[in-house]
Amino acid sequence: MVFDFKIVEGLALSSMTSTIRDSLTGVECVTYEHKETHDGALLLPFESLEELCSAKGITAPKIPAMLSRRLTTGAKYAVQLSSCFSEQKIDAVVFSSRHGELKRNEKILLNIAKDEAVSPTDFSMSVHNVAVSQFLIAQHLRVPYSSVAAGANTFVQSLYEIEAFLLAGYQNILYVDFDSQIPDVFSAHITNDVLSLSYATAFLIKRGGHFELQSSSCNQSNGLATNCPQSLLFYGAWALGRERIKLASSNYSVSLIRDGNGK
Repeated sequence: MVFDFKIVEGLALSSMTSTIRDSLTGVECVTYEHKETHDGALLLPFESLEELCSAKGITAPKIPAMLSRRLTTGAKYAVQLSSCFSEQKIDAVVFSSRHGELKRNEKILLNIAKDEAVSPTDFSMSVHNVAVSQFLIAQHLRVPYSSVAAGANTFVQSLYEIEAFLLAGYQNILYVDFDSQIPDVFSAHITNDVLSLSYATAFLIKRGGHFELQSSSCNQSNGLATNCPQSLLFYGAWALGRERIKLASSNYSVSLIRDGNGK
């Protein structure tokens, strides 16, 4: 599969960079190929919005305090990063999250288990598309959007969603991937192929580049698999200019190969 797009800008945010770094120690998956060099360098996400905006030379977006309090950590990161692109032309938006609003759902389930009333706010803020809808409302944007969840394949499936928007004629796509720490009540029921952390990545994507997707089966014991979120691996490799970006989970391996226009 060839994706005909390029990344104009990318941002990443997480307060748990030490956890990310530890998860990648000794993992072959982070050895990116770039011409003659082979190294395991990974550009980690910024730890705060202020740090990110200072490094990028942009003004920190103003997020309404009430909205910030209502969002889970990962969703808040997603809205913050999205708002950094508010001055850009955006024709369509794709958000993705493997687990969505588990924290809100945990609270709802506990209320039901105790035979207590469910808060209307908790109910309305528990749906999967809450982050993208809150961003669009806050920025007064009226554009098409998607909210993608596809388990371990969420990131790769989102690339297909982006390509579909571009083929439909939309020129400027904002893509955001995020997640929050998994609540303890769910952790025993979720496979250990995912790192429990709060993070967000955001990319402004346009037509005109070239990413080739190659997939193959792999076994977790071969050292390729990592439980670090795939969009964070992609962000690090893209920011460092890697030409081949290898992503792997417990049952498959994906390589994204870009030409000079992939940016």
